[in-house]
Amino acid sequence: MPRHVYECPVRWADIDSLGHVNNVAYVDYMQEARVDMLAIHPGETGRHALGEGVVVVRHEVEFVRPLVFRFAPVRVEIWVEDVRAGSFTLRTGSATGIKTRARTGTRALSTAGPPPSWRRTCSPRSGHGG
Repeated sequence: MPRHVYECPVRWADIDSLGHVNNVAYVDYMQEARVDMLAIHPGETGRHALGEGVVVVRHEVEFVRPLVFRFAPVRVEIWVEDVRAGSFTLRTGSATGIKTRARTGTRALSTAGPPPSWRRTCSPRSGHGG
């Protein structure tokens, strides 16, 4: 699966007292991109898998530059980095033009396991997704 791109609006409520997007909002943007990707690229499990047993167990966020309020959406790229029997790791990068704002990682567990197509096409050994 190629990298998925999600255009996320910056909401006024996301802005902190310093005029930057609050750190928690980055995780919201990452989650919105993840849900959009799984809805558009559901694999063999179908869209119903979004509501059945996907549990995020870890988030990591590396803040590179502050993001301030703007009317243009933030471009969030998301891809599958690692696939295991019952879990998968996603990586995201949010960018405005060529300046990266944050890099994130999410580890999720799935009762049904990741779609088999992810195992074939998105494992680190295959050279895709990262």
